[in-house]
Amino acid sequence: MLRIGFFSNFKGADTVLIAGNSEDIQSLSRALAEVATGGMLPLHETANVSKKYPVTMFASTVSPGNRAYWWKCTDMEIDEINGMLDPLTRGENGHHYFNLEGTDVQLIVSVGEYSSNWWQEYG
Repeated sequence: MLRIGFFSNFKGADTVLIAGNSEDIQSLSRALAEVATGGMLPLHETANVSKKYPVTMFASTVSPGNRAYWWKCTDMEIDEINGMLDPLTRGENGHHYFNLEGTDVQLIVSVGEYSSNWWQEYG
């Protein structure tokens, strides 16, 4: 299952971190493709949210308002987003950085870098 949290000054900036295995990222990629056709995905409801560093975040074509972070996933952006996620869906460990709309907070999507033990200790 995907894990998500908000971490201050993480990797040089305030960061929303989404981590999972390659299958989790494949599922995320498919869900984002559906979002690009006009949907909204509440990532905080579909992932295991950090108890220490919770976050509310949506992937959508339109802003969820001031209540949450927004990963803009329109039909114009989805090919680039899924192109960046593709290596992670094939079992390659690593991460990619993404922009979140309307904020300086960065988004990192990661595979194989943050174990369950890491999340228990830090997240």
